Amino acid sequence: MLKVDNVRFEYGSKEVLKGVSLNINKGDRIGLIGSNGTGKTTLLRIIAGELSPSVGSVIGNGLIVGYLPQEPKEHLELSVYDFIKKLTGIMDAEVEFELVSQRTNESEDYLVRLEQSMEKIEHLGSYTFDVRLQKVAQNVGLLPGMLKQSVATLSGGQRKRVMLAAILMSKFDILLLDEPTNDLDLQGIDILEKFFLSTKSAVVIVTHDRRMLRTVTTKIAELLQDGSGIDIYSLGYEEYLKAREARKQSMEDAYERYLDEKKRLKDTSRRLALESVRAEFNKSASDTEKLSRNAVREKAAIRLSATARSAATREDRLVEPPKPPKEIDLRFVFKEHPGMISNILVELKEVIINYPEIVLGPFDFKIERGDRIVIIGPNGSGKTSLLRLILGLEKPTKGTISFGNGVNIGLVDQFKTLPDEEASALENAKKLALESELKNGLKLRTVLHTFNFDEAKLRQSGKSLSPGERARLILAALVSRETNLLLLDEPTNHLDIQAIEELEKALRTYPETFVVVSHDRDFIDSINFNRTLEIIDGRLKQC
Repeated sequence: MLKVDNVRFEYGSKEVLKGVSLNINKGDRIGLIGSNGTGKTTLLRIIAGELSPSVGSVIGNGLIVGYLPQEPKEHLELSVYDFIKKLTGIMDAEVEFELVSQRTNESEDYLVRLEQSMEKIEHLGSYTFDVRLQKVAQNVGLLPGMLKQSVATLSGGQRKRVMLAAILMSKFDILLLDEPTNDLDLQGIDILEKFFLSTKSAVVIVTHDRRMLRTVTTKIAELLQDGSGIDIYSLGYEEYLKAREARKQSMEDAYERYLDEKKRLKDTSRRLALESVRAEFNKSASDTEKLSRNAVREKAAIRLSATARSAATREDRLVEPPKPPKEIDLRFVFKEHPGMISNILVELKEVIINYPEIVLGPFDFKIERGDRIVIIGPNGSGKTSLLRLILGLEKPTKGTISFGNGVNIGLVDQFKTLPDEEASALENAKKLALESELKNGLKLRTVLHTFNFDEAKLRQSGKSLSPGERARLILAALVSRETNLLLLDEPTNHLDIQAIEELEKALRTYPETFVVVSHDRDFIDSINFNRTLEIIDGRLKQC
């Protein structure tokens, strides 16, 4: 259906994509994965036609390609109804049809364009849009009155439902989705997976949701860490993991054999060269017997020298195989607070919070030392509000909140908020890490370098960082602090799979207390939570 041929792309002086080729075939459900910064979003935008490659081409043969970004920042002033029409391509197709049909020219070219325009709006589902939207809106929880509201006035959870509705309404030939599960609740993820399994569109998904990758993808495309290309695995995700591990092991073995052979030839050439020098040195012409011995030695020296040169030549001609991919060790090792703290860290009694759309409570909630709590629930149910109460950023309408002695809270918020968008990444990290309170001589810069922030990246402004970079910056600052209560609101959002696995490892070994809001099913299953709480219909229930 579509061919990406040897695409290269630069941002300024930095080459992000270096010779990427990818075929998208009918019925493909491709999981596009890779570490943060390898160019996944860039590649989607090139396929969608939003960016032009520096080198290479995208050949689509007139196919209609739709792209839904992870965080839409345009057209938010539109009503929900018009916003969904815009994202599904129907609004632009209808405008195009109107412009073409208003012409009076009846040339053959005009009639062809008019027919193509009519076919496009029909193909995208313009004529059935209202009927389908009514059903989809009910399915994802969009109330009828919300369709007339401006998207800009909606909460984060409501916007996510709008984006989900736009995906379900899409009838593109190829659908490109960037992190569609971020902030989506479990019900929404289930709806999305069913859509992927039933749609006739080819789909390319950038996602860190390993469960979704296992469930829906037919092919895995992995952008390499150094940007040098892309590896295609025409298998499911589990088979990809096995194939990737086997490929990595094969590369390591081949490179090890290359290093061993290189060392052997180098040692051989050095030894033979030394022996030839010794043979030359031992030559003497004092008598007939010595002359005979010297003749033998001279021939030996020549042979040794020639063999040494041959070994050196073979060493020079050795072809170096590709180096095994270098893994980044993010080292999420959260520091526990060394001081004396209470057994009860936070206690909420008979708490109620009144919002225009929901009343949260009344409920009692206690966090004890050593608790490992996960909170789940639908979008907009109040999970983030509960964390804000614990932080003291919100006050309850009724009820009380008390804190134990020595509680030191570390936070990763849902939107990966930085203290100062205009300040550099380093200055933001200092503020997040409370650098003035850091102990044990820990250098924040060292931690940031470990998290793949070089000096150039640390000088960038906070607003210029990608969502994945913001997430890693906040986590890097957090691991530099001494905490005894971690509050993590959707911590896996925007992290690549390797970073998520590092985070899971750190939480499994963290000896203190943490409360996590998450919809990442594999992440939840990987942590040994001792309490699972669900907020539903304003109530906090133990699962």
